[in-house]
Amino acid sequence: MDTFLRRKPKENVLDIIAGCSVLKPDSTNGFAWGNATLKQGILNGLCGYHGPAPRDEGGASVRIAQDFTAFLTSKQPPSRTKDRVLDAWLEANLRNKALGIVYTSSQFWKVVVRRWPFKDKVAGPFNW
Repeated sequence: MDTFLRRKPKENVLDIIAGCSVLKPDSTNGFAWGNATLKQGILNGLCGYHGPAPRDEGGASVRIAQDFTAFLTSKQPPSRTKDRVLDAWLEANLRNKALGIVYTSSQFWKVVVRRWPFKDKVAGPFNW
């Protein structure tokens, strides 16, 4: 599991946990991480995956990293969470059909990848 911690001023602290199902919205995964970090005021946001994380083979993880970076530096992601970093994570994963998820201290949003003819989407917010 790769963990990247971005520490800036208190209002913008978040963690990206890029491992399979680590942030699945249940009491032993995502909610446990959220209780230990978000509800304690240690972090303001969590980003990761609620299902299988993209594999390095085929380049999906690289494309997500590139899209995520572009949304942080030069493009504006759609506003869903009111946090640009969380929105960038969701949009980068949506565009690459990856099961991304983000948490704030009280809500979460997740990418839902659907079979044709239905469109992939970001679902949420859900209270937790």
